[in-house]
Amino acid sequence: TRYWRLPAGEKTPQKAASSDVATGDRVLARGEAGSAANTLTASSVIVMTKADIAKKQAMDRAEWLRRGIAGQVTAVDPNAGDITISTQSAEGRKPVTVDVSATTAYRRYAPDSVKFADAKASTLTEIQPGDQLRALGDKNEDGTHVKAEQVVFGSFRTFAGTVISADPADGIVQVTDLETKKPVTVHVAQETLVRTLPQWAAM
Repeated sequence: TRYWRLPAGEKTPQKAASSDVATGDRVLARGEAGSAANTLTASSVIVMTKADIAKKQAMDRAEWLRRGIAGQVTAVDPNAGDITISTQSAEGRKPVTVDVSATTAYRRYAPDSVKFADAKASTLTEIQPGDQLRALGDKNEDGTHVKAEQVVFGSFRTFAGTVISADPADGIVQVTDLETKKPVTVHVAQETLVRTLPQWAAM
């Protein structure tokens, strides 16, 4: 069996050994199915270490922050190959056209998760007005169009609010929705990602 390692951000695997494989790593094994159930006689194994996985995820997050855009879907035109979303900017809400092509990859968030890792492969036809959508791609000069390389979407809610109260013991935060001016109860679970907004973003 030949072993290869795929470092984060690289496309060409490097030679490795069986001793390089550890618990928590991710592997792609190729070979013939064994005589026993759920077994494989591998001719090659490509491994991405746990550390490389974490590094790749950090790189992906940075890429989405730099080249990503998010908003609520207001219209979908499969024939024209574009999706219109409403985004929040410093000047208020504005429409942005997400241009898709035959090479655009689509993923739909799982019903009970907003994690990208839990999203499933999807198609343009599954996107509906009202969905929340994130797109990764190059924007034009005035930011009104994005050529999407990846699109991930789902029927969940994204909003900004002012904190009324917080109960860390029970994981409950009471906020006032800035758009509807109505109170909303936010439940914070152990796996919830919590981050501090920079001052400019909070403003």
